[in-house]
Amino acid sequence: MNKIIPLIAILDVIAAGGVSGCHKEKNSDWETIKTNKTEVVFSANGGFDSVETTNYSYWWILQVKLPDIDSTLYPAPNEAVTADWLLIESDKNKLYMRAQPNLSESNRQARVDMSVGNSFKIIDIIQEAK
Repeated sequence: MNKIIPLIAILDVIAAGGVSGCHKEKNSDWETIKTNKTEVVFSANGGFDSVETTNYSYWWILQVKLPDIDSTLYPAPNEAVTADWLLIESDKNKLYMRAQPNLSESNRQARVDMSVGNSFKIIDIIQEAK
């Protein structure tokens, strides 16, 4: 019985995360995605803008949500997303956006979820009304 208690204590240490440096979950190594901005605002005239990740050399579009039309788009890797009023594409560490003119009386919105491994970043896009 005396030998079982130390064995249980050792197993508890291993189950709780082990001794420092022995084992690390691979996904826990992903650093939070850092960007030069987290929101892009277009005037009613439309235009072009970009967002850059500053700590990764590559990222990709996971999904694009368009709440105005209750739609979510899931592009294939390296595929551009074309929505009603917005073109979005990623190239290496940059995300490019082109908005068409907004002729309506309402603001437009989109949300782009970017991913690098097990790290994610949300970029909000707003286009002002006419």
